[in-house]
Amino acid sequence: MLDDDDGALAALHDAAYRYAFRRSVSSRLASSAALESVESLDGVSSPSADRVAVLRSARLVLERYLPTTLPPRAVGDSALKAALAGLAPADREFLLLHHWDGLSVGDAARLTGGNPDRLPAVETAVETACARAALRAGPALAAALTAADPAATIPDGDLARSRGGTLRPGIGPTVEEPARAGTSPGPAPPRHRRPPLPPPPRRRTFPRSRTAPGPRPDAACPGGGFRRSSGPSACSPSSPP
Repeated sequence: MLDDDDGALAALHDAAYRYAFRRSVSSRLASSAALESVESLDGVSSPSADRVAVLRSARLVLERYLPTTLPPRAVGDSALKAALAGLAPADREFLLLHHWDGLSVGDAARLTGGNPDRLPAVETAVETACARAALRAGPALAAALTAADPAATIPDGDLARSRGGTLRPGIGPTVEEPARAGTSPGPAPPRHRRPPLPPPPRRRTFPRSRTAPGPRPDAACPGGGFRRSSGPSACSPSSPP
């Protein structure tokens, strides 16, 4: 749990939270990555070194749940989204660590294992892919990336709750942040259960009809004849005609 008064750790937490949110658009995953990244620090040394360390740790947390080839959740310009998706994962990470996460070119290159001199080539590739939008490397491209940053809509309350550890750690269902800034996503809709099947209809049973019993042989009659209930003779032959 972080104390809001600890400015250095709070800033590192927020950097890791925004980093994870930009690549997952999941508040719970961002909180889990941020808390785990800050806890992995041995202590506060220098702001730049600690920032690189927490972002590296947050990146490792994301790799446990998300593929490295997953494009970032950029918002806005569809041409810019397509241009970012078309980059190699290492080049895209290099570009966004510098423009979105605020790392210097050297720190972004070290974190991705790339060459700092490659950034202009990556920016040129994005510029070429976004030619229809008339974007250019430099201020215009930087402004377009800033406008497409999904972390711009993170409410301050989400960051504060994450610092306090009130969000349950661990990945949960991805929660798409609302487009309006300053609003928090509502609770997940309840899962609808299939209503139980009605009981089968009861089968009506009818009493079986009984047939009247026939005459029974009487031992008192000669030859095992049948006794009549009425008539001139009480017995009749055993084999009636």
